Amino acid sequence: MNEALISNWNKLVGPSDQVYHLGDVAFSDPNKAIQILRRLNGTKFLLIGNHDHKNLKNSKFVEQFAWVKDRYQLQYNKKMYVLDHYPLSSWNGSCYKSRHLHAHCHGNMRSDGLLRLDVGVDTLYAKYSPINIDTAEEIIQEKQQTGFDKYFDNRMKDPSFAEAYFQTRQEISVWQKLGKLFKKS
Repeated sequence: MNEALISNWNKLVGPSDQVYHLGDVAFSDPNKAIQILRRLNGTKFLLIGNHDHKNLKNSKFVEQFAWVKDRYQLQYNKKMYVLDHYPLSSWNGSCYKSRHLHAHCHGNMRSDGLLRLDVGVDTLYAKYSPINIDTAEEIIQEKQQTGFDKYFDNRMKDPSFAEAYFQTRQEISVWQKLGKLFKKS
């Protein structure tokens, strides 16, 4: 399994790429983890997971990362991404459409309409490979198209529904304008 993970990583990550590892690097002793980390392409940054604490006591393990933090806010393509090992239900900027990328849940946590994604290597999306941030954004956008939005988008494909919808919206707009006129008098 280790060899497959290393191969998958190095197929997607080049030597000059940056990788934010969202925790639980290895369930092995630090020396074995260090051997594996040295074989992985890219500059690695670690967001501490619940299974990393033992290995973090080893300075050679820590040296494999450009930095080690509990949480990080990344600005990318005019969006803020809050990176953390653990899933959060509220994070900095969540009400302003910032995104949250996490691990820990092994693909078993619903996003519940939040701009949040489990990017752990063992998720349906990752398929035992790192997930590029652009891919993560695409998945988040796709997951937002659920419930009423998906229903509405499908209904709008019907020309008669779309026409009726726009007619109704115009009528509502007229009534709103009339309502404002009557409030002024």
